[in-house]
Amino acid sequence: MWRCRAGSAVVAALTVMTVLSGCTSAPSTETSPLPTHASPTAPDITPRIVATGTISSPDGITAGSVVISYTSAGTFEFALSDYRTTRLGAVQLVMNPRALGPAETCLDTGFRVTMGSLSGEGRQSFHLGDMQEIASGDPRFLGEIVLTQRIPADVENDCAATVIASGPIRWTMPDVRPHLIVRDTGAQSGATGTVALDAAGVPLTYTVATADIMQTIAARLGITTDDVFYLNPRRIPQPRAPLAYPGEIFNLAKSAR
Repeated sequence: MWRCRAGSAVVAALTVMTVLSGCTSAPSTETSPLPTHASPTAPDITPRIVATGTISSPDGITAGSVVISYTSAGTFEFALSDYRTTRLGAVQLVMNPRALGPAETCLDTGFRVTMGSLSGEGRQSFHLGDMQEIASGDPRFLGEIVLTQRIPADVENDCAATVIASGPIRWTMPDVRPHLIVRDTGAQSGATGTVALDAAGVPLTYTVATADIMQTIAARLGITTDDVFYLNPRRIPQPRAPLAYPGEIFNLAKSAR
């Protein structure tokens, strides 16, 4: 269940993680197999390491290495090793959809997945839980690992999560929906919104119109509603909400998830 507080930042959370979007949800304990687009030739994803990364701070006092694995239970496991820091106080582990710029020192707004607080141990692990609800089983849209800390002096300056270290996530996981192709078949009742195309005529986004219906939008684009959710894992406040809102913009490109 989601409980939203107006004006809060959106943070997606999984299993042991807390949703701080101004929205909170009950932790999920279910697990799901890695989903693929319905196709007899969909890839067979076997247990393996699907991502790695290295975290470091500009001052060199905080660092660590990350390995993300897909397990035989159909879940994702996040392992942090060689972690070290001389900073005092709680440190939060966060997965962010995009790389932070050099001048970005605060991460308390926007969509992000917070994994929880780190201990002082050099080796730690986190269970990403049921990625189906947040990412349709494909977390590759999360591109950056970030460590944050609540620093009183920064809180006074309106930053509740100061960035202390970060690093890119290098995904090696294959495309789980290789046959997902979006094609605009034209406006129809229940799907009269606007489709933006790239120079080659490939659909990039869909802007929802009044009275549009999610299922009809998907049908117009030649995909399923689950494909729409897959392409838009950062929807607010809930990625798999079944309603389409006038003015909402759906991403239609796998590369822009």
